[in-house]
Amino acid sequence: MRKARFFPGERHILSAWRTHPRGVPGTAATVNRTGPTMYSPWMPSIEPGEEVVAMGLLKRVTDLAPEVEIAIYDKKLRGKHIDAGMQELGILILTGVTAAVAGQKKSGQASGRAPVPKVRHIENRDLILKDGRVLSVAIVGVNEAAGILELTESGEPYVERLARLRTQRRGRRGNHRFYNEYRRPEEYGGGILRLRLTCNAEDKARGLNRAENLRAIPPGDPDFERIYPRREDIESINRGLKDSLHLGKAHSIGHLAHEVDLLGWALGVNALTWFRLQKKKAVATAA
Repeated sequence: MRKARFFPGERHILSAWRTHPRGVPGTAATVNRTGPTMYSPWMPSIEPGEEVVAMGLLKRVTDLAPEVEIAIYDKKLRGKHIDAGMQELGILILTGVTAAVAGQKKSGQASGRAPVPKVRHIENRDLILKDGRVLSVAIVGVNEAAGILELTESGEPYVERLARLRTQRRGRRGNHRFYNEYRRPEEYGGGILRLRLTCNAEDKARGLNRAENLRAIPPGDPDFERIYPRREDIESINRGLKDSLHLGKAHSIGHLAHEVDLLGWALGVNALTWFRLQKKKAVATAA
């Protein structure tokens, strides 16, 4: 990946990539907001662990393509990786979340009981109401989405989920800060509520993994439902590559030869993808 070609004027999303044990090559892809999935092969020289390799790949990609804004990965990347992606690389990492299930076994088998929402206290805020009164509320992360914790008349906890308006990035590479702005319900004074997404020293002292419990774009957010399914594209491409391996064996010997094979595969996939995209645009223009 000595030279990268990205389409000017477009923001890009790094889609899910695959890492394989036992020295089998990994694969990656980049996706722009409206266009194709472009395939990028890579071969790690060592195996320090999937998470370490993944974060190293993210750094390589963002060095080559500062236009990348979002990375999509599976649940292997947790809060500390998401926080490092925001603060050090200036990108958001979208992953799925696992809600707690009552009575779930350690083996991961479902107990058949209804999922229990995962609620974590984030911080307390004083909100000024329209009549001038000050209301102290607890901000929580419920299944990694922001909400206000309240009690019902019967004393049962209730979470009012907040609607995300936008995500903001501040600072510079290596020291970025991310914030979400939410629409504040009228009963809480209306207007906008701004919450920090990146961890700081106070969070660490409290033992709060803020990035794990308060996601920038959590499941259920309209942008999550639009962006995260793109992970299926690279899974499909990766399956095509695996199906081409006879009995799961590589086509060549040695990681350098593997990389040449993957480059050829990537060039073919990308050329076909680009051709189909242009053809689709031409048909849409003619219509």
